[in-house]
Amino acid sequence: MIHILDIFGTLVFALSGAFRGVKHELDLLGVLVLASVTGIGGGILRDVVLGSTPPAAMVNYMYILTCLVGGMAVFFAAPRIAKRWDYVMVADAV
Repeated sequence: MIHILDIFGTLVFALSGAFRGVKHELDLLGVLVLASVTGIGGGILRDVVLGSTPPAAMVNYMYILTCLVGGMAVFFAAPRIAKRWDYVMVADAV
């Protein structure tokens, strides 16, 4: 259950980063890089501070895959996802 919540949190953070990239009119690569850095950056920092090395994002490919899928979804469907931005913000806060 914790792993699923961790992946979900990664997705929500990746969506937030990707939206920032779309807002600044980055291309697909820029949006994907921003989504990945935002999505897994906090988890890597958390794992390093807690002494859990190597970080989970470096061991399990699902984290980066989740970031890439979220970034592509935002890049291609930003207007549709933006209508439901309040739900993304609630998930981000949780």
